[in-house]
Amino acid sequence: MGFWVILIFISLASAVKKECPGGTFTCRDSATCCPLSDKSYGCCPMENAVCCDDHIHCCPANTKCSTDMCIQSNNKSVEIHLLRNKDVICDDQSVCPYGTTCCKNPHTKKIGCCPKESAVCCDDGLHCCPEGTTCNLEERKCDGDGYVTHIYDSHKKSFDTIISNITLSPLSSNKESSVICPGGQYQCPDGNTCCNLPNHGYSCCPLSTRAVCCNGGL
Repeated sequence: MGFWVILIFISLASAVKKECPGGTFTCRDSATCCPLSDKSYGCCPMENAVCCDDHIHCCPANTKCSTDMCIQSNNKSVEIHLLRNKDVICDDQSVCPYGTTCCKNPHTKKIGCCPKESAVCCDDGLHCCPEGTTCNLEERKCDGDGYVTHIYDSHKKSFDTIISNITLSPLSSNKESSVICPGGQYQCPDGNTCCNLPNHGYSCCPLSTRAVCCNGGL
């Protein structure tokens, strides 16, 4: 049974910074400084953002924070964002977004951003796999425990979204690291959301419980 996963190609960012109040913490020039519960500052990945009272999330300008969502003036909801504590500084001093991994191409020496934290950079310098999986370049996939995914692109410099087919495996005994789909027959990798397919199976969306499953499960 196949299912779908969203691959997000994250651009390499320049290290343009601005100081947060107090001068101790910095965020990108295109971000908004938001206070955290420990009196430090996190970075909301958009300009003129609304910092939520939970000191964990933020919303776009001209919206209001609500539980797991942002509310526009027309009462429609939009995605809420997590505050980022810091960007990732790569070996060449370039910057990847918080929650990503720097991966160097051994041939060109250029660095790209893998859209997974603590990811495994594949030997070809073009792809990466989630933590705990192994690169299988011959079959263009990541081998994990109880599931198999297509590898992520770690060298693209343009922001793009691509849908790619991967394989959903039957339920394994490793319940601690997997999300069990309704019915108990199938599982998704940890941090994913099970979405219904038209054939009564499930697909895995690589977002947490805040994900919204689209019609058709794709």
